[in-house]
Order: sequence, then structure tokens, then C-alpha cells
Amino acid sequence: MIELFQIYLDYFLHPFKTNHDFNQQRLALSEKKIERLTFVESISISWLLMALKSLIWGLFIVLFLKYIAPSLEFSFLKKNAIDLSEFKDVSVYLYLVLELVFFPLMAWFWLEFWKLMIIAGRYLFEKNFTNEDISQVLVVAMSSHIIKIVPFFGDFLFMLSSGLAIFAGLRENLQLGVGQGLFILVTPLLLLCGLFFILFLVLIFFIAELTLLAPF
Repeated sequence: MIELFQIYLDYFLHPFKTNHDFNQQRLALSEKKIERLTFVESISISWLLMALKSLIWGLFIVLFLKYIAPSLEFSFLKKNAIDLSEFKDVSVYLYLVLELVFFPLMAWFWLEFWKLMIIAGRYLFEKNFTNEDISQVLVVAMSSHIIKIVPFFGDFLFMLSSGLAIFAGLRENLQLGVGQGLFILVTPLLLLCGLFFILFLVLIFFIAELTLLAPF
């Protein structure tokens, strides 16, 4: 297990070098032996890290509520009769538990989503890399879950780190251009903007219909 974590950590620290080595090995340009993690191994390590994240956050909440919160002036909470203990029990702990329980499913969804984005890019840019090569890129990118244990900013840093790791894979492993790699990375954002635009048009159409049907 320690050896697997060392490989996982190396993936996280050196995404460009790792993907470059994978590409060289696939093209038979290097005989260097490269340690590989399977998707199951990568998600298992990520799951353990998520458990560590939940533990760190749980301890932080307990310490905050026991030692820090009593010394602070929660004027807004007192004025509005908000029970802070109920808030932390229902909201934060439940979120941490659900995040941990459903992590494998969410990780699988994350993997399949990005695989679909890269496959679309393969056909768009007429490349010939395989689905196995794509999975290899995403397994390396999954190592970014290690940064989620950072308090407060972990999720944001994960988005940046995983995006960088995917870009490293697109460039160094799958040999896409800079513009092509960036286009694939921003595709989810473009799709989201398109979805909001469609919903906006539907809302405008619905309001217009109600206006026409309303009695004068």
C-alpha cells in the first residue's frame, strides 16, 4: 500500500513528466519501467484521502465549537435565536458523511465525464489515441484528490490541480496542441453556458406566453 501511495504522490507532483514517460513508453521510444496505477487502486487511495479529509474537518469543527466559538461574539446568531449546535450537526457532519459514502460513485462519474470530453476531442481533432490512453491520463489526474485535505481551499485547489493534470496528459501523453488541450478543458464551461442560455430562452418564451394569455 505504501508503494502504491508513493506512485500516487509521484503522479500528483509530476503530472507532465509522468505523462511524457507514458507517451515515450507507448511509442517504444523508451525502455524505462514506469509504475502504473489502475483505476481501482487510484480511487481506493483517493477514498482514503477523502476519509482523512472528513476526519480533519470533523476535528476542526469540534475544536472550533468547543474552544473558539464560545469566545466570539455571534451577535447575528444570538439576535436571530439560531442554534449553532443544530446547524453543525445537521449541515456539516451530514455533508462530510454523504461526500465520503458517495465518493466512489462521484469519482466514477468524474472519470466518465472527462473521458467523454476527451473522446469528443479525439474525433474533433482527428487523433488516434485509444480509450486506454485516455484512462491513463485520468488516473494520473485523480491523484489531485490529495490536495482536498487542505482546509477551506481544498475543493478549489482540486479543480485547479486536476485541470492542470488533465492538460498535462492531453499535451504530453496524447500529444494534443496547447489550443486543442485548452479547448477540451473549457468545453464543460461552454456546455454549461449553453445550457443556461437555453433555459433563459425557455424562461423568456414561457413569460411571453403567460403575457399573451393574461386577461387585459
